Amino acid sequence: MISQTALEPGAGKFNATLIRLIRNAPRTKRKPLLLKPKGTLYVTTREEIESQDISRLLSTFSLERQKAELRPLCGRIHYTVGGYDNVEDELFEIPEVRSYFAEAHRAWPSWLFGADISSDCLRAVAFASIPNLIVRRTNGAVHVQCREADLIQFFAASLPTVALLHLRVGVPKRIGLQHLKGVAAYLGIPPS
Repeated sequence: MISQTALEPGAGKFNATLIRLIRNAPRTKRKPLLLKPKGTLYVTTREEIESQDISRLLSTFSLERQKAELRPLCGRIHYTVGGYDNVEDELFEIPEVRSYFAEAHRAWPSWLFGADISSDCLRAVAFASIPNLIVRRTNGAVHVQCREADLIQFFAASLPTVALLHLRVGVPKRIGLQHLKGVAAYLGIPPS
């Protein structure tokens, strides 16, 4: 079966994501003129991509980190890449970006633990990590088609890592399952 998803152009690129987060940010209660974007930007640099250096990513989401360091990352991360904002291709179309995310996913697939699903950033990571895509552009949107089995594999490969991270930070099993159901729906994975 084929899955099709529409994304905003620039999904996962640093500048495009930052602009969207600011544009959609609620105002603070105490100072209504200030905007308070939600979530945390995790920026992978172009240098890390080109050198295929996943060490910072691995250490950020490592089980060796203190609970107090990991817990605030749960469900709050917008995964972005800096240095490709002026490249016309989407991140998941750029070979070195695809290679980086595929390697990171093989090494420690912690995306689902950290991902804030209010942006298209996790979708960009997923599409960069899976093997086969068809990308079309129409009416200011980017449409991606992939095999549903590839999305399910991306999700399923992440489950043991997410379970360990949830356990490490003390997320109750019921809450962890709710979180994962929300992520599965966001990725377009049918309920099982």
